[in-house]
Amino acid sequence: MSNLRIYRMLLIVCAGSAMLVHYALAMGSADVDHGEAELLQQLQDPSVSELLAQKDQEPSVRDVFLVNNASFAVPLSTLDIRIQNLLKQISEEQFPSIDFLVSQHRDKQGKGTILAIREFSEGSTGVLDDESFQKVTLLLPQIRDLPTAIRAQDILGFISSGSSSAPEHGRYGMLQSGLVEIGAAKEEQVEINIDLVFSQINTWDHFFFEERQGVALPDWTISGHFIAKIKDLSALTSWQGASESPHGAETYPSNWNVED
Repeated sequence: MSNLRIYRMLLIVCAGSAMLVHYALAMGSADVDHGEAELLQQLQDPSVSELLAQKDQEPSVRDVFLVNNASFAVPLSTLDIRIQNLLKQISEEQFPSIDFLVSQHRDKQGKGTILAIREFSEGSTGVLDDESFQKVTLLLPQIRDLPTAIRAQDILGFISSGSSSAPEHGRYGMLQSGLVEIGAAKEEQVEINIDLVFSQINTWDHFFFEERQGVALPDWTISGHFIAKIKDLSALTSWQGASESPHGAETYPSNWNVED
C-alpha cells in the first residue's frame, strides 16, 4: 500500500474523529481524547494543508519509452468497426465491455517504433478509489537514424484516460496533427519533444446518451519535453502495454497493489 494511500485512510479516520472532538467540546464533555484534539490541530496546520495540495497536483507515476520493431497489438484502423459493433450491442440493450481505452495501448512485434507515455495519478487526498490513468501510444515509422522529426501524417496515435477502477468511463482520441522530435540516443534513453493534437470523445456520452452522440468536444493537446527509455518489447509490463495482459492490470502501475 502506498504511503499516500495510507495517509488518506488516516485522514478520513481523523476527520471523523475530529467531528466527534468538536461535538464533545461543544457539549462540554470531559471525556475528550486530548491526543485526538492535538492531531486535529496538526491537520489544521497550514504547512500540512500545503503538502496535501501539492500531492493532489503531482502525477504519481510517469513512464515514457520507445520500443523498436513494434506495432499496435490490435490495428488502430479497426477501431471504428469495433465501436460500431459496441453501439449496436448497446442499442439492443446489451452492455458490452468498453475495454479499448486500455487494450488499444497493447503492443506486439511489428515493423514500426512505438513511443508511449503512461501516467497514473493517485487522486485527491482524503478520497479513496479515485485513481486515474492517461495513456498515449504513437506508432512511428521504424526509426533508423537519430535525431529525427516526424510529422503527424506519418504517425498513428491513440490517447485515452479514465478511472483506474472503472476504465470504461473515460475519454479517448485519435491523433490529428502535430510533431514529434527525437534526439540522439544516449545511455539507452532519448530526449523527446512532442506537440500533438488529438480528437476527443467521452465514452459515457458516446455510448449511453443517444442525444449526445456525435457532439464535438474540444481538441486534446499533449505537449512537452520528456526523457524516454529505450525498451525491448519483451520487457514491457501490463501497465506499459504487454500484449497479453490480465484484466485490471493495465490501469495501475506494476508495483501498485489494487487490493490496497
